[in-house]
Amino acid sequence: MLQKLIFTLLTIFSLISFAYTQDEGKYLVNVNKQGVILDGYDAVSLRDGDVKKGLSTITSTYHGAVYRFSSEANKTRFDADPAMYEPAFGGFCAYGVATGSLVGIDLSTYDTSFQNLNIYNYDKSIARKWKKDP
Repeated sequence: MLQKLIFTLLTIFSLISFAYTQDEGKYLVNVNKQGVILDGYDAVSLRDGDVKKGLSTITSTYHGAVYRFSSEANKTRFDADPAMYEPAFGGFCAYGVATGSLVGIDLSTYDTSFQNLNIYNYDKSIARKWKKDP
């Protein structure tokens, strides 16, 4: 069990260091072709437990990803503390990152119970595995 934990932590730290290229100041994030993260859903509303699609007219950019918001109020909240709303692991599946893969996410797997991070997983069965052994 301890070896598995050490391996998982080393994998996560390796991917995190890979995800940030210091030379270019770029982050590896799960975005679409337009550079939009979270499939265009409002990160603030997700954090509040609501699922709202963001508008293409209300946006902010953080760590190379475009965030969309359903209201100016949510944009203001995000801009005040973007790290609070940023998805962990660049918006990739948490379980996938822990096992060395960069895969997409299902927004219905959203969870903040692990160290108050914004965690997403590939699907609900993977989310259950993550909760069992993060």
